[in-house]
Amino acid sequence: MVKTAELIIVGKVVSVEKTSKHYDGELVYSRTKIAIKKTLKGDASIKELYIYTIPVTTDAPFQVNAESILFIHSYKGKTRVVRGHGGKVDINGEMVGIINMIDEPYEQKLDVFMTKIEASMAK
Repeated sequence: MVKTAELIIVGKVVSVEKTSKHYDGELVYSRTKIAIKKTLKGDASIKELYIYTIPVTTDAPFQVNAESILFIHSYKGKTRVVRGHGGKVDINGEMVGIINMIDEPYEQKLDVFMTKIEASMAK
């Protein structure tokens, strides 16, 4: 996942907008505004971005004020989370909740997980 992501960030959801616009000509999408608190990989000058999700798919859901580690890439001209739920790691205080990452326990300490990401980028 680290290799696939063009950008890895720690961010906070500012807003979630359900649009009537179509993504890829077929499905209505939501647009989520993220305030970037820390950049782990990619362009550190980016301070906010929009992530596009299709609610009726395996895309990760977002809630205003929630904080997450996000593995992001561009797909068909839109900013997307890598592997849907797998590329969104929810932060809850000093813990993270991980969904669909091979060999990673569901819950672990935030600092331990961040160290794993940094070590993976160094390879």
